[in-house]
Amino acid sequence: MKKFFCLAFAAMLCCGFVACGNDDEENVNLTSEEKLLVGTWTFEKGYENGYGYWYAEEDGYEEIVTYKSNGTGVVRVREYDEDYGWDGPETINFEWELVGSKLYAVFYGEESVSRVEKLTERELVLSDEEGRYYYVR
Repeated sequence: MKKFFCLAFAAMLCCGFVACGNDDEENVNLTSEEKLLVGTWTFEKGYENGYGYWYAEEDGYEEIVTYKSNGTGVVRVREYDEDYGWDGPETINFEWELVGSKLYAVFYGEESVSRVEKLTERELVLSDEEGRYYYVR
């Protein structure tokens, strides 16, 4: 189930084509929403259609997403197994673009789109056809 969510999240992040360049100037051309998104977010809980809520801490799942101001990002995922403990973190690089309330991302050559339901300094809520995902700083 958790592996499915990881793959679903990966697909969700693989949203659309993102133009990228070597614009290393910090937050210069970003919208106010993009500036809020830039930074590191920790997955707190998810709601999957047909399954209900599950919680990262209780269910042995850790996901940390970093959105960089240059339109790239990194997802770090690891899971806890009662027999083996925490697995080594999987690191996934991606590109992103925020257009209105749509968050587009692409990695592993796949595309996905999610809707930003809430974005504040401390909270990020994303949704897609699979469910709703809650992140905090």
